[in-house]
Amino acid sequence: MLGVDHSTDDTLLHERNKELSEKLLESLDGYRSMKRKYKYSHDKAVQLRKTMDGLEEDLAQGRACIDGLRQIVEIKNSQSAQGPEELDTLVYLIGNPESKSSDHHKWRTETDCSS
Repeated sequence: MLGVDHSTDDTLLHERNKELSEKLLESLDGYRSMKRKYKYSHDKAVQLRKTMDGLEEDLAQGRACIDGLRQIVEIKNSQSAQGPEELDTLVYLIGNPESKSSDHHKWRTETDCSS
């Protein structure tokens, strides 16, 4: 070959390779960061789901207890008219576990973090 300088071609290729390698490392760092954020968010969603399931069970048990108390009051034919009203107030304050449960299940199906 007559006077062809391969050193400049090699230098250009080396510089281009270096630039691409740096971009690749930046991309890998970004991927790892996103992977950590996803894992953190996924773990939080699983924890929230467990908490919601526990609350759902607690609300159902509380509602069953109130229903039991209401039956006792009705059986005893309480002379006080406040008994059933107080139970209704208590049910209102606690809320309806069925509606909270359906809201939770709606959220669960929308977010579906089980995968």
